Amino acid sequence: MPRTHIGKKKGNGTATSPDGETQKVAYDFNIYQEQRMIRTQTGTSTLPGLIDIKGFVRPACFLGVNGVVLTMDDGEKMPILVIDASGRIAHG
Repeated sequence: MPRTHIGKKKGNGTATSPDGETQKVAYDFNIYQEQRMIRTQTGTSTLPGLIDIKGFVRPACFLGVNGVVLTMDDGEKMPILVIDASGRIAHG
């Protein structure tokens, strides 16, 4: 399925583990959304699909821990999963 770049987030924030431990981090990631083509009576239409996150937090922390929340410098919160020691993240 085709994906559309729908946003970028970069800054400094705080990663918080499920047990309340915190770590100051730098984050940088791009947000993509799948575009689903559907057939209609008059042709085709596009519907937004799943969201995909590509990027990192540094330093890498809470590696493989489910339930980590990234609080960004603008106050927005997002669940993340740190998937490797380089700090790559997935949307949690």
